[in-house]
Amino acid sequence: MENAWQLFLRQLASADPEFTYDDVCGWSTDEFEALTGAGLISEMAQATHVSCEACPEGHWERVRWSEDGHRAFIPCPLAGTPDVNLERLRRWRGSPKQLAVLLAQALALSGEIEPLPASRIWFLGRRRAFSGRTPYFFFAAIGPDELPAMIEAVRLAYGRVAGVLFVPFSPPTSTEGGKVRTVDIGKAASLQDRRM
Repeated sequence: MENAWQLFLRQLASADPEFTYDDVCGWSTDEFEALTGAGLISEMAQATHVSCEACPEGHWERVRWSEDGHRAFIPCPLAGTPDVNLERLRRWRGSPKQLAVLLAQALALSGEIEPLPASRIWFLGRRRAFSGRTPYFFFAAIGPDELPAMIEAVRLAYGRVAGVLFVPFSPPTSTEGGKVRTVDIGKAASLQDRRM
């Protein structure tokens, strides 16, 4: 079973890193507080649609409100107008930018964190290695199908540099990254007590 950190990273691979109450209700209090306390997820506006829990169909419906605004409900062909637990309307948005900041800090990189022109990718900084080289570090909140385009975005912005591109999935072993090595951030980092 995936823990909250793994689910957070998996969701970052989507274009809309949003979490519903149904997504987070299975997380432990410690996991939830670590992600919110680190600024990796933050609450956003309430959901406007939920799945029905009153019948076996699980249909998706728009939330409606009583005239006084205190009761949320949905229409259901089998159960009429069942109430919606207000907790289920809570949503959170993941922050890949904050993950980039925390990752750069954890690696003690020099330089400013900068977004690249291609969306959802950040330059994290540089660090002198034992070999005397100074590789570049990047983080991309992308899915596997976007990897070749992100490697090309790094090349366009920085040329043929040696470096590491952290991604929220296990990259294929045959990635055509040249001097840029792709690394699954889930295997390289973890979140403990709001710190990486």
